[in-house]
Amino acid sequence: MTNRGIGEGSLPQTEEDVFGWGTAAVPATSSPRLPQMPSMPRITPTTGVTPGSRAESAVAGLTSIPMLAAILAAVTALALGPASELDVRLHGHWAEELTPELLPLFRDVLDKVAGQSVCLPVLALVAGALAWRHRSWRPLACAALAEAAFFLGIGGMKILFARPAPKLGNPEFFAGGLLREGWYGISFPSGHAAESVLIYGMVVYLLVHWTRRGARAARWLTLVVAAIACHASVVSFWLGWHWVTDLVAGAVAGTLLLRLVIEADRRGWLPGRAPRAPEVPEGRDAETTPEASP
Repeated sequence: MTNRGIGEGSLPQTEEDVFGWGTAAVPATSSPRLPQMPSMPRITPTTGVTPGSRAESAVAGLTSIPMLAAILAAVTALALGPASELDVRLHGHWAEELTPELLPLFRDVLDKVAGQSVCLPVLALVAGALAWRHRSWRPLACAALAEAAFFLGIGGMKILFARPAPKLGNPEFFAGGLLREGWYGISFPSGHAAESVLIYGMVVYLLVHWTRRGARAARWLTLVVAAIACHASVVSFWLGWHWVTDLVAGAVAGTLLLRLVIEADRRGWLPGRAPRAPEVPEGRDAETTPEASP
């Protein structure tokens, strides 16, 4: 799929995975190509699946912007009514009741991994290093937009739905509020679940997009983001700080916002130069080159 309008100094993208960790295409060289040995089927970077395969089509469909928006709307509708009783049944202060000796570990260490005090410095460090290395403002612009999307998107939803946290014992929407209950009055969606995907996902996008480490590294980094997202939701649930639907909606909303930020970068709406395409040795086909060196 050809991407247009990326920005000054960039080249079209033809290899991209469903989350956007794509690598830029390399133009074919004008010199005669050497005879090529039969190659293995091409693998889309970071998905580990062959372009056009059923697996790629399924993943791309499930993680498309319209589908993520529909899933988020469905989870919100369930939380508004049918699932609220389930939220109450599943909730408990499990860390205090079942593992009281580990409560400080869960509360003061494990829960911080997906918090702003940890994920934001990680994003700033990666974006700053890439911006300095490539002499481009684009990585910093991506990081800033991701953070703005978190506060405006997730923060806006929290204030709009005004759902009390489990500490207040009421799962009903519009029964809380920031002014009335403070942070305990804006529980939906979970901020930790959202930023574990959005912020760490942007870190992976920048690393893969600007360092071109190839499909294997991108796959592992994507799995790390998934593990952090699961970790954030499990810890928050164990501490009893969120309803289950808060956590599910937070993860979906974070993924949706990540896709929107990546789409803005692909369309060239952000300032700064996009990464340059790597060179391909003579006689090599850009489509069959597995990885590119930075």
